Amino acid sequence: MYCPLLVVFSFVLAATEIMPAPAAASASDAVRYHGVMRMSDGRWRSYITNKNDTTFGIGHFDTAEAAALAQDRAILALLGPDACSRVLNFRAGFSDTELRFLRGRHAPGSPTVVICMIARGTYESALARFIEHVYDAYMDPELALDMMAFRLSQHEVLGRHMASAVDTAVARAIERQSFMESARNKATNMAWVRSFHQRRRLVGPTFEDENI
Repeated sequence: MYCPLLVVFSFVLAATEIMPAPAAASASDAVRYHGVMRMSDGRWRSYITNKNDTTFGIGHFDTAEAAALAQDRAILALLGPDACSRVLNFRAGFSDTELRFLRGRHAPGSPTVVICMIARGTYESALARFIEHVYDAYMDPELALDMMAFRLSQHEVLGRHMASAVDTAVARAIERQSFMESARNKATNMAWVRSFHQRRRLVGPTFEDENI
């Protein structure tokens, strides 16, 4: 199967083309995404552009949001978590766990390998397996840090759920599922996407959008 972006390690982003959101959205609620183009068949093409204005296709997706998320993941795989948020669509949607999976020693391969996974539709399942691994990876300091941050941020909620559990195994299963949900990309949840765009319309880009 064709794999895009064979040689892109010297990648530097230029301004990407911005296309309108799906027709389902009203004109007043129209959303514009970086690196997304509407195709004649109604699907959405995701791509990135380098400093020479050369575009590299990532894949075709059923929704503009899925294409926009694919573009973000490709950029973060190439440039890492410090990539400029101005060329990202859903920076706030990424957990630290997913950022580790996209770029660094925990990534499943080179940026090209990660982008091929996005194009082939295998990325989500591979990320889910990695999130499960993180939950059990007590001996890895970086991954253990993700679990510590999760438990601190969800202390009260987890406490209530786990207090009602009938035994330790059930409590652990509740915590595991909660961590899986928290580490998934928020942009895969359309309710979060709508809330995200509404917040940005009201207050503009904030520190939350940088996910710092």
